[in-house]
Amino acid sequence: MSTTSPPPFPDDLYDTLANALSPAIPCILEIDILPSLYLHASPFLIDGPSLAISKPALIHSFLIARSIFFAHLSNNNSPSIGTPATHDAALIATSVILLLDPNHLTAANFRKRSLLALQLSPVRKGEDEELVPSIRRELMFMASLLTSPLIRHSKSSTLWGQRYWVVRTFVEQVMDSEICSDAGEVEGLPDGMECLWRSELLIVKRAGERHPRNYYAWLYARRLYWLLGAKEDESASRDNDENHGYGNLALGGAEEVHKWCLQHPRDISGWTFLIFLLKEACVHSDDAESGKRARKIIWETREFVRKFEWKGQSVDWTLDVMHTLEGEVRSSRESM
Repeated sequence: MSTTSPPPFPDDLYDTLANALSPAIPCILEIDILPSLYLHASPFLIDGPSLAISKPALIHSFLIARSIFFAHLSNNNSPSIGTPATHDAALIATSVILLLDPNHLTAANFRKRSLLALQLSPVRKGEDEELVPSIRRELMFMASLLTSPLIRHSKSSTLWGQRYWVVRTFVEQVMDSEICSDAGEVEGLPDGMECLWRSELLIVKRAGERHPRNYYAWLYARRLYWLLGAKEDESASRDNDENHGYGNLALGGAEEVHKWCLQHPRDISGWTFLIFLLKEACVHSDDAESGKRARKIIWETREFVRKFEWKGQSVDWTLDVMHTLEGEVRSSRESM
């Protein structure tokens, strides 16, 4: 039985892939790997924000990207050194590298240094004309990798760490622009803390759907909660506002995560994060309305378990913790 080898890759394959990963108008892409039956067909398909490439074609492009990237590093010790053309070519090459290897620290760190170079540049003008679009492009690219149906990317500690670093380092620029709503496709919310929190939770939930029990994604959400809660508390103290930032974020996040948990009841990682948010809400919120919202989540969970006869060790643990939290909510309400 004779077999035929797949046709050679087109000469412009790398450029086509690189341009698709860095669109002129940044958006969240859905990237997939073509199955082996496509080897004799086109190695690269693109339809709007959706693109797919065969594994051999991706490896071929990766080798080209790696040579471009390390050629730039061998000639320049910093991303701010060298001609803009070689720097941009190396930056684009990192997107192809991370598509094949999501834990390539050298490529990820190069992208960080490129953003820092823009932040520290003495020629920056106005409202961060170059920095803000670059931050937006980085968050869009990270969201594309983290939420696409790829094997390793949704659980990549390097990619989640990269996203957290960008948000933490440039949190003011993210909150004061349209980046937060764009990154998570959240509409109808004003720019600021709540928009950023909701949009990032949306990305975390998508990643949780790609890979069940995605503790890397929920850990990112936990770290983001501490970051934004601290800033919200700082702002509330400065304005003499009685509302606690941690409590507001925890309750709003708990309601969003609870909906996700009811749709994915066997994913204990989501329930664990929900319990974390409910505990935070009990600690930082002591008003009647907050207690009512927390008890509603607990009651709906019990009704879900009863209606569908959901059983298991994780179910028992979840209900036991929620029972304890309900008692704490009632005690806090009665002591007011």
